[in-house]
Amino acid sequence: MADEPPGILGFEAGGFGFPRICLIDLGKRILFASNKHNCDGRKFELFLVNLDGSGLTQVTDFDGFTSFPEFSPDGKTLVFCSDKGAKSRYEFNFFVADWRE
Repeated sequence: MADEPPGILGFEAGGFGFPRICLIDLGKRILFASNKHNCDGRKFELFLVNLDGSGLTQVTDFDGFTSFPEFSPDGKTLVFCSDKGAKSRYEFNFFVADWRE
């Protein structure tokens, strides 16, 4: 974004929400949650994108609310929150996954 100081990455929402982002690969990519495919709803999935905006890839496909990604300090494990498998509204589960590409 033009008004930000040099060295600060600006990220425009582009019409959909970003409740949490996570830089990976020494800051070369961003893992984030978005309701890109359901802009008026609460169905969020995790996406991965290069810092220049190229290479957008959907990481999860849980058809519900999935957000708050966080990596372990060594970058090998991803933890995130989702309502996948929930028995009632507003019930959320934590998922722990080995990060592989």
